[in-house]
Amino acid sequence: MLTRQRKDLQGLVGGNFERLAHLNGITAEHYRDIVLPSLGEQVLACNDGLAQDYLLHCVVAAFPDHFHVGALTPFLSILGSTDAK
Repeated sequence: MLTRQRKDLQGLVGGNFERLAHLNGITAEHYRDIVLPSLGEQVLACNDGLAQDYLLHCVVAAFPDHFHVGALTPFLSILGSTDAK
């Protein structure tokens, strides 16, 4: 039962990240300055290493590589602050 609930939740969260990444007008600058800090706050508020790992994986998978390159320093800062070590 719990495994099914986790899979359902993963699909919901991952799908929402995908939709966010494909919104019109999202630029690398918007990602770096607005989207990533907001998602980072949500990830860190989770306080569950496994969930944080999954959420960060979703962020990396959903957004284009060039967005991550332009936001490498803040992304690494978020990564270093997680419980997923």
